Amino acid sequence: MAPSVDPNSGVQALELLGSATNAFVTWLLVVAGWAVIQDQASFQERARANVQRMDELRMLLDDLESFAIGLHIGGFSEIEARKIRRSLKKIATTCKLLAQADALEMQWIRHMVELRQSITLQNFDKSTFQCQSVDSAIVNAIEVARDNFDAYVGSRIVACTSTSRPILQSLKAVAPSIFGKA
Repeated sequence: MAPSVDPNSGVQALELLGSATNAFVTWLLVVAGWAVIQDQASFQERARANVQRMDELRMLLDDLESFAIGLHIGGFSEIEARKIRRSLKKIATTCKLLAQADALEMQWIRHMVELRQSITLQNFDKSTFQCQSVDSAIVNAIEVARDNFDAYVGSRIVACTSTSRPILQSLKAVAPSIFGKA
């Protein structure tokens, strides 16, 4: 005797397959949505950290300008010269970190060179040092170089705060973690 086949068993199997597919797609959408939201939050957190670091950079520029002008108009001091050298190193290190995080473009190097030259190229040797007046060319060059650097950093802050990550880019970033590496 041949086994009897229920005519509804094929329909039931398709319904079961359909509900399993719906459950899988729903699960996939929930996981992908969560991953995209996490990626977006991570992007925003990195942007906030970069903006905070750029604010710190602006304060370092303020301190450097103060030290440099103080040295040039107040008389040479090894302590002030050391503070200037240390500030220049801190600024360069901060800029390198920001460049690695894509918060600064390579233009920072030009601004750093201009700032360093305005401070140390003339009148930074103890043996030939001469006190400068507040309106001297050296003091003006320091102020201009610092203002240009500060304006550049300000423009990068605006760029960081106004940049958003497209959803598609987030999906591409999280897809390997959801579907496995290709």
